[in-house]
Amino acid sequence: MPEIGSLRALANGESQFVGSSSGVYFINTVRRAFSSASDVTPDNDASNKGLRDDPSPEDCIVGGDEPPGAHGSSEATTAVAADERDPNPGPGEQFSPLSAGSDLVSDLTKLPDYSVARKLVLTYFRIWHPLVPFLQGPDCLAELDTLYTFNEFDRRDVALLSKLIIFRCIFNIARLDMGEKPDIGAAAIRSGSDLLPTLSLLALRSDACSIQALLSAQVYFISIMSLRHASSVGGLISKSIYQSGMHRCPVRYGHLSSDERSMRKRIFWSFYVLDRFVSQSLGHPNGIQDSDIDVCPPGRRDLHETVTRSALSPM
Repeated sequence: MPEIGSLRALANGESQFVGSSSGVYFINTVRRAFSSASDVTPDNDASNKGLRDDPSPEDCIVGGDEPPGAHGSSEATTAVAADERDPNPGPGEQFSPLSAGSDLVSDLTKLPDYSVARKLVLTYFRIWHPLVPFLQGPDCLAELDTLYTFNEFDRRDVALLSKLIIFRCIFNIARLDMGEKPDIGAAAIRSGSDLLPTLSLLALRSDACSIQALLSAQVYFISIMSLRHASSVGGLISKSIYQSGMHRCPVRYGHLSSDERSMRKRIFWSFYVLDRFVSQSLGHPNGIQDSDIDVCPPGRRDLHETVTRSALSPM
């Protein structure tokens, strides 16, 4: 049977596709059957009105629609930051997307009270970490303590930006699982446009910390069932995975420590699970194909051996 799914043309010129594996075709078929059956009932108008008032299956599956104007404010902020950037940095000055005119770090460094933050981090590791263990618990708690001892943040430190995004996502994810929602102030994520522009900066890098930040954002979007945003972030992650070589078994590379090998495996398989979930939910092709990977699962016996360095091997 050919792929049918659902393709909607939106008013702003965009189109939105949801594949059949998401269940949308089946749901629409049943929905039309009920609508046809209601044509012969006395309360036809009331039944049809109820069907019209219900959200469409596509909206229920995809989720994450932005409120009007949400993107506009973010784009305006980005444009202002670009105008204020020095086009001719002085000798020895390293260009950074976090220029002095940008307020990204200023916004991200508005942290909640330490006691609230620590409780949220522990809640995240209790509920979400067992499913996608791409972070290290003791390291996260140590970095949290370090963040609260900083008096001033270096805007050019992209590694710091990654950590701030990780914690901001952790706070918002863990907050969803608490009966009495703690106040996290400016750390609350109000819309996808709060995160997406910043994530594009990290997608230009291929280090573990940046990929962990992207994964944190993807988990956040999944936790609020904003699957379109989760899929978009997944595209950024897949390219970072390939560029960093995390789709290849780290045991092959002798210059990596055992801790680095373990973390690379955990990062890769966490993304693999998230990619399969989002792809299945939206009915989209998988972001990573099994034929392109050979990473041994963590906790299992390694099937590969370290490649012996030869005269032709890079140093």
